[in-house]
Amino acid sequence: MGMTPPGHGGPSMFWMWGRGRPKVADSGPANSGLTGDPVIEEPQQPEGPKDLRGRWRNLKESVRGTAAALPLVIRLVWDASPAVTSGLFVVTVVAGLIPAMSAYTSKLLVNAVVLGIEVHNHPATVADAVRFDFGPLRTPVFTAVNAIIFLAVLQLVIFALIAFLSTARNITQQLLQNAVSMRIQLMVMEKAASLDLAFYEDPASYDLLRRAQTDSINRPVLMISTAFGLVQTALTFVTMIALLVIVSPLLALLALLSPVPAFIADTRYGWRGYNIARWGSRLLRRMNYLVTLLTTDSYAKEVKLFGLGRYFIDRYRLIGNTYYGSQRRQVVRRYLIGFLWGNLSTIATSVTYLYVALQAIVGKLTLGDLTLYTTAAQSVQNSIQGILGGFSGMYEHNLYLSNLFELMETTSTLPAPAKPVAVPEPVRGEITFDHVSFAYPGAAENALTDLSFTVSAGETIAIVGRNGAGKTTLFKLICRLYDPTGGRILIDGIDIRDVDPAELRAQIGGMLAPSPTARRSSKPAGRPDPTG
Repeated sequence: MGMTPPGHGGPSMFWMWGRGRPKVADSGPANSGLTGDPVIEEPQQPEGPKDLRGRWRNLKESVRGTAAALPLVIRLVWDASPAVTSGLFVVTVVAGLIPAMSAYTSKLLVNAVVLGIEVHNHPATVADAVRFDFGPLRTPVFTAVNAIIFLAVLQLVIFALIAFLSTARNITQQLLQNAVSMRIQLMVMEKAASLDLAFYEDPASYDLLRRAQTDSINRPVLMISTAFGLVQTALTFVTMIALLVIVSPLLALLALLSPVPAFIADTRYGWRGYNIARWGSRLLRRMNYLVTLLTTDSYAKEVKLFGLGRYFIDRYRLIGNTYYGSQRRQVVRRYLIGFLWGNLSTIATSVTYLYVALQAIVGKLTLGDLTLYTTAAQSVQNSIQGILGGFSGMYEHNLYLSNLFELMETTSTLPAPAKPVAVPEPVRGEITFDHVSFAYPGAAENALTDLSFTVSAGETIAIVGRNGAGKTTLFKLICRLYDPTGGRILIDGIDIRDVDPAELRAQIGGMLAPSPTARRSSKPAGRPDPTG
């Protein structure tokens, strides 16, 4: 719905596994959703290539697009708080090394317990001595009981470190979220202040502003946390995969491939979720508007006078059922499909347990090795799921962040002149319309056609007419909120397109009178005190 946002350079491209499509600005007639046909359009379900080559090409495009956006997001988060961003990265990297340390310590502890049982049962034949190797470091010789105590304390330290890292990550992530949220709000506010009135009067552009302001607040930190999480997961994966390959290369390959189908399904529905959220922004705007009409004192008189309460409630129910119905279908479908594909990973995990258990029975592995390899197999599979799921999450966060990037790329359609003419001091106030014609963007007819008149300095005039006759349009053109499509407007003999818009508006005062039942009317109030 709505017109193409002014100043957009061209459609951005977004890709997904299994389908690719250009993302263009919402288009179609501007529809408030308050009147007309009660049937609300469904979100577009784009079709894409279904052959393997096309799917592979789209996967590469999605990887390339997400990777290209990551430096922009890192810069955005880094500028918000370099120290906290660095802290989050360090905490995440250290956390990636902990699982291997814990798994290896668990193996030593189980073997020490087994040794202690054997020493207790056969004190004459089993030597009560054990020494542990931690890479280049070697411990003193322990008795079985002392070894168990040492390893139990070491496990306690590791668990405490895990808890500390989790707490530190939560703190840094929350602090970073606060800093980034404020930065994004300031970016959106600064951009909004620079955009033209035409942007706000275009429903599609207004939806873009709302999405950039709300959908993008949490996404940068989530995307960075996910990227750092990929580093953590990769470290865990590297330290665990070697242990699993020792058991069986085929088993390692099975753990590597089993999470892929679930990743494909998650990425596919990540796009659909974004598509529905993008489509639903216009419905949410309508719903919020209806709530405002019925719950604020600004419109209470008209709602009561014209008996509109029940009508607005019925329209809210219609739009809400459509929006939440699509959300409900998406959620149910996404998680059911994920559950079905996720069963492949469960089967692979069960096979891993069975294989390692049989190896222990025949004596090829110790009980400690069984614990270590079982933990490694599960960790490798979880790491692959984490890596694929992390990319899927980054891909989805990038889709939502595209709203912010698209807004930041939006440019003004009323550029300031390279060498603006100075506004006369003082301004006398003579206004001349010289064969002015104007049509609003997307309108089929002109709001003004070949209009010429002059208002002398110091002269007071009143312009009257029915709603839609062009009274507000005159004021918008004088303030250069729009440029005429034909002719020119002069103030004290100077074409206002040659003047800096900010300096021009500093010399003009206006009173805007909003009405919930009619178009806004704007009345020039004469030349104000420049200091007021």
